[in-house]
Amino acid sequence: ITTMSVVPMASETVMGFHGWRVAFVLVGAISVVVSALVFFFMEEPPHVQPDDMKGSICRAVFDEFRSLARFFTIPTFCVMIMQG
Repeated sequence: ITTMSVVPMASETVMGFHGWRVAFVLVGAISVVVSALVFFFMEEPPHVQPDDMKGSICRAVFDEFRSLARFFTIPTFCVMIMQG
């Protein structure tokens, strides 16, 4: 949606300003509004630490790396990473 509205505006003059500058401000303003709405209306679930993980930071880091490594077994994920 952004591309369809910003690209035609970029080469125009809007209220005496270059269109790309107006588009930049509009996209930034929309981002700020959406992030404020998410902040105020989205409820974060409580964090619960399992009993076997208490005090074991190294184990938690290892588990995170293991779950990250599992993503690289998915071929479509690897293609997305290689595309940039």
